Amino acid sequence: IIMEKTITDTEGSRLVMRVVGGYLEIISTFVPEALRGRGRGEKLMDEALGYAAKNKLEVVPKCSYAQWYMRVNKI
Repeated sequence: IIMEKTITDTEGSRLVMRVVGGYLEIISTFVPEALRGRGRGEKLMDEALGYAAKNKLEVVPKCSYAQWYMRVNKI
């Protein structure tokens, strides 16, 4: 593991990712139940995917939300 990073927002949503070689692994995502369905997970994923693109990393979605998001958005 080269780096592990957590992206958070002010309401407690978070995405945990790590860089391993030329890959960005999205390990987990969490959005508090009261805030689900409002696009918070999408914003976290967009930030992670932007980081991957900027650093020329291939994304490996390890958590179910990241896998779903990438499949639905054809990424």
